[in-house]
Amino acid sequence: MDEKNSTNLSLRGWLSFALSPAIKTRHRRELSELIPCSTTLDALLQHAIDPHSIDLSKLAIEVDTIADVEPFLSRHLSHKATQQRCEQALSWAFEDRQHHIVSLASEHYPDTLAMVPDAPPILYVRGQPQALQEPLIAIVGSRKATPGGRAQAYEVAADLAKAGVGTVSGLAKGIDAAAHTGSLEAKAPTVAVAATAPDKVYPAAHRELAAKIAGSGAVISEFPLGSSLRPGCFPRRNRIISGLSLAVLVVEATIPSGTLTTALHALNQGREVMAMPGSVKNPQVTGCHTLIREGGILITGADDILAAVEAKLRPLLRTQIRPTVKGPVGEDHVETASQSPSLTQDAQELLALLGFNPMTIDELVEASALKTAQVTGALMQLELKGFVSTEGTGRYVRC
Repeated sequence: MDEKNSTNLSLRGWLSFALSPAIKTRHRRELSELIPCSTTLDALLQHAIDPHSIDLSKLAIEVDTIADVEPFLSRHLSHKATQQRCEQALSWAFEDRQHHIVSLASEHYPDTLAMVPDAPPILYVRGQPQALQEPLIAIVGSRKATPGGRAQAYEVAADLAKAGVGTVSGLAKGIDAAAHTGSLEAKAPTVAVAATAPDKVYPAAHRELAAKIAGSGAVISEFPLGSSLRPGCFPRRNRIISGLSLAVLVVEATIPSGTLTTALHALNQGREVMAMPGSVKNPQVTGCHTLIREGGILITGADDILAAVEAKLRPLLRTQIRPTVKGPVGEDHVETASQSPSLTQDAQELLALLGFNPMTIDELVEASALKTAQVTGALMQLELKGFVSTEGTGRYVRC
């Protein structure tokens, strides 16, 4: 689990904050607005569990604020029923190596989601918590998707994988399942945000899919163990899907549609909203056409998505460490293509074409005879691995 020690006050404090029946969503939102620093709130939560653990006088917070907040937290977080629910959650986390509890103060809490005003204080994670930090594109759509719609979602997810970009969706039938599967089969991380408690899978037919996702990605939920699935769970789930993403792509959606609530959350969170068009005679794409008409980005493939989020994605690529291997006398040197069997054939072909004279994507497409999506994906992989860099003019050069 994320914090290995069951006595960890930080984790217990955040769990109590999330699980106390007396602390409602509005209380958590008000506290987050009053105390926007998660480190300060973390200290107050720990103090509420154990008053001897933290000296509140050393916190960078006004005395009046402490006087208003501390009694409320201490009264409700230390309540016996709340602590029993904490123990149940901690037991779940310790029963399986794939089970994790990630608090808002944890290093594994996704940065993109932490910036959302109503970010959940706790995430129950089945799988790999580090997958939450990967660059992700949300792909959502109809449960009753057409075969063509499912194929589009699968293909886009698989093509994004070539660029080192994962997906996030809702584990539902139709478009969600196709997107998850596309990422899985392309060996890219995918995150499923569940509308159920972490000890349940909905729909039940997706238990095997959920297990596969947890193997290399993550299945996450904000809902406590044993909680019932209610209609209101889906809109709450959708805000996490958009919050985890750099952008939201809608593939087939009717009007009205639960999928469109994800797009609305995305707009409110400052995310790009995208949609794939279809036949005007297909009722399954009326929601997509409405989004495009109202300013959503028209998407025909993964290369359109990568172009739209390039400004957000590029800083993430810059943080990647250039891989090195030890030379014969212990000196570091840059990894070569032949030493990186993980490079796709497309990436190896482009690397062979690229010299130290900058080339544009169009020039590489013409020189390689690869499609634009293939070139874009391969360049992203090469940049992630430190083989190429880009100039401000949009030209790529070998490092």
